[in-house]
Amino acid sequence: MIKKIFYSLVVLNSSLQAEIPQEALGDIYVEASLFVLVGLIMSVVSYKVSSKNAANYALKNQKNIDAKKEAVKEINKSKEMRLAELQDMLDAGTINDDEFRMLKKRMYNTDTSDSYNSFHHPELD
Repeated sequence: MIKKIFYSLVVLNSSLQAEIPQEALGDIYVEASLFVLVGLIMSVVSYKVSSKNAANYALKNQKNIDAKKEAVKEINKSKEMRLAELQDMLDAGTINDDEFRMLKKRMYNTDTSDSYNSFHHPELD
């Protein structure tokens, strides 16, 4: 069966068949078989190496994700502590309601599109 497949690939028409001697066809079949075999071996090795590297990457990636989650928890804890401090300052009368709302909004604002206005100093124009 493999011979038929390779024969149909190598010998495309009757004029090409007449030009190739029968002895050379055997060599062509062997070379084509070796080519396909090497390709299959390379595919299997590539798959094994890729699977191993993917497993290692997943482990590293999971560690990074865990570290980021811990950092987010720490940031949220810090924000909650700062909000409690601001609430205490509001209760003590150190800041008024407008200042409290502004500081709270700035603390939770993650939009960077307005970063120019937050760092802009009018006297430097």
